[in-house]
Amino acid sequence: MGKKSKARTKTGSARKSACSGGGSNRGKQRQADPFGTEPSAAARPKGESIYQIYKAATLRFKGALSDLVPAAVFENGDVQSFLDAADYVKDNALSVSESLVRDLRLAISVRKKYSQRLADGGDEGHAYFLLVLNYCWQVLKRCVAACDESKAKSGDAVEEDENKQQEEDAFLNRFGALSMEDYLGDEDNSDDEDGDDGDAPISRPETPDGHFSFDDLMSFPDKAKCEFFFDTMAFHVRKFQVGLRNIKETLRMEAAGDYPSQNVSTEVLCLGTVANMMMLDVQKAENELYVECPHLAESPYRVLAVTFLSALIALVSQNVQKQSPLAKKWKHEMAVAFVGDIVEAVFLCRYDEPGKISERFSRRWKLPEHWRGKNVWLANLIRTMTFGNVKTVTEAEVLSHCSIEDEFDEYLSKAPKWMEDNRWWSAFIGGEQSILNTWKLLDMHGSSLNNGDKEKHVYHYVMADLMNRNQWDADSNPASTIRGDMDSVLVKLLLHMWESKWRIDGRAVPMEKKLLPIVSYVRQWMMGFDSRKPTFALIFAVHLLLMSLFELQGDGDVARVGSIGKAAFNRVSVHFCSPPP
Repeated sequence: MGKKSKARTKTGSARKSACSGGGSNRGKQRQADPFGTEPSAAARPKGESIYQIYKAATLRFKGALSDLVPAAVFENGDVQSFLDAADYVKDNALSVSESLVRDLRLAISVRKKYSQRLADGGDEGHAYFLLVLNYCWQVLKRCVAACDESKAKSGDAVEEDENKQQEEDAFLNRFGALSMEDYLGDEDNSDDEDGDDGDAPISRPETPDGHFSFDDLMSFPDKAKCEFFFDTMAFHVRKFQVGLRNIKETLRMEAAGDYPSQNVSTEVLCLGTVANMMMLDVQKAENELYVECPHLAESPYRVLAVTFLSALIALVSQNVQKQSPLAKKWKHEMAVAFVGDIVEAVFLCRYDEPGKISERFSRRWKLPEHWRGKNVWLANLIRTMTFGNVKTVTEAEVLSHCSIEDEFDEYLSKAPKWMEDNRWWSAFIGGEQSILNTWKLLDMHGSSLNNGDKEKHVYHYVMADLMNRNQWDADSNPASTIRGDMDSVLVKLLLHMWESKWRIDGRAVPMEKKLLPIVSYVRQWMMGFDSRKPTFALIFAVHLLLMSLFELQGDGDVARVGSIGKAAFNRVSVHFCSPPP
């Protein structure tokens, strides 16, 4: 892609963060929460999440099963009580409803996928609970046929079952996006395959040594939920990449006369529709994550902190609980916010900010003087680990003479890479097509626009280097990677073009939320740099756009696909905006 220039660097920024761990206060919401753990009213999500739906289904199953057995079975709250209850139903030839088995199927499907996101597949308790639920499934599904085959459903019962089936189907379809193909088994269809093994003996799980409480096992750590969200994005990126390559192959077949031209537009528009659905699905998944974990809703950087820096979050929390005289007021979410603020500072190229965040944090919690130096060291370690995982190619070159990483070389060599440890993430949203790289570029652009200081900062040098790079051209100068080669396309062309449009003219494009969600995300972000952090939906949408340019470059295909999409959008806009006849 051509030669790359280098420049000297300095640090700083003008944009303030909502530093829950040690930053400045922002807005009235901070007055009610001096320690900065509650999300603002605007950030606080509404609605019901996937995990909450799953939890409700599990509780419904337990409630319905409890109604069939003596009260003493569930008295101790032990997970093993489910085994005793299932055996009681079987031994007494009791019949169970389809809704009970449906809720159980839902619980098993989700619990299996969540458990796979825990360390080593989950601890012994989670693994045992999954065995228990599977045993209940094998026993109780045989009781449904005897119950419902001879019964005619009333109109109300049919409607209720249909509603629950729709809820389950919608849930499982959503979780299809959260699970990779390797995660999926045949358990989701096992209720439809009773076959000839209905009388086969079922082995009851052996009783473990420990005691596992139902209430304890009903909760999953925030880290697993955040990792599932990254799975969602990786899954969609993979499918979109396959779709783009299919379009590329279709265009080559058309050029060779092996494919009718009139069908090309249909395929392009279908992929565009699918891409829009992916963006909306990621937005929905992001909102659901914030419903499940409301303390993350204030900042997307807290999601990164929980996903990749959980061990350091736990260390911060332990230090405050041991050293602070205000330990009684401490919450674990405050450590998440502290680490999240440092991650945000790195994304904004404010490399000197972590030390200041640490000082404010230490004063707020009245940490002993001898401990404050250790806290600064920890903050710089978090900064260095974050920088090592999210630095752009340009930053790696421009900042090569800086000492950001030198102090922690020993720790960085042993620290895990954020995306490389997960083969799905490294293949589809990491490495040379890193979605974190796209996020970093968006933040650097926002920082450069909001800086009011006369002093030059790091991102000025980085942005200048990006602007001076050779211009990407789809046909004459194609990119070899998304990360690095496509950076100047995003900063030099797309972001400045969007800025010129929406920083001056903030009017919405007709039907943009449904027809062009990427336009809606970018316009809202461009018009609110001072107060709005980039959402995962925005980052994902922009990343898909870069992917489409990268996969379709060459042979004039980018211009061809662009003209097809523009013509189709104009037709739809005219149709919706025209007055009725």
